[in-house]
Amino acid sequence: MPSIPAVFPFTPVPWLTFESQDLTLGADLFLQGVLCAQFAHYTNVNQRDSVWMKLFVAGLALLTTLKTIQVLAMISIQNVVLFESPGATHDVGSRKWLGLMNLILEAGVAFYVQLFFCHRLWTLSHNVYIIIVAISLFISALVTASAAAYFATTSTRIAGHLILTHLGLATGGDLLQTGSIVFYLLRHSQAVLRHGPVASMLGSLLRLSIQANIPSSPRY
Repeated sequence: MPSIPAVFPFTPVPWLTFESQDLTLGADLFLQGVLCAQFAHYTNVNQRDSVWMKLFVAGLALLTTLKTIQVLAMISIQNVVLFESPGATHDVGSRKWLGLMNLILEAGVAFYVQLFFCHRLWTLSHNVYIIIVAISLFISALVTASAAAYFATTSTRIAGHLILTHLGLATGGDLLQTGSIVFYLLRHSQAVLRHGPVASMLGSLLRLSIQANIPSSPRY
């Protein structure tokens, strides 16, 4: 899910803004580290994947690296350059290009991953209507995020409405996509259990369990 970036308009309390942005950037950097660990694990385990899958993971790793560089740059500026001016810290996140990149990068990474899961959903369902609706929501979310980053320097009110719209569209698309994937996975698993070789095994285990729990008839 996309997080609420620092361009959301509010009246900042200087030191509170300074501390909250420190915590936010630290948590963001931690999550980027988790993703980097997953990439390292992927290269060691999934060596038999297709070339397209490896290229996709490489692209995601590149976007994650750019996001990490952006977070480190914001931490450096906030804690070194602007340490004696906490009031200016809010401008880094809301009006400077480095802070605006936060929203664009988050929306771009989310859109990149969402397209991958749309491909997975198409493989499972072959339902063109669900795919069209999901992709339309994701594209609209990306467009509104870009528009919010553009208006953040001129009108924080418009930017705030666009960010809320972006979050709503992205969340709606994620719920539709996740719910559809779960539905079709359960549907396919039930079909496999009904007709596959596992069905007889489960049937035998079920009969054995029932027989084991039936009390034996008393003999006189």
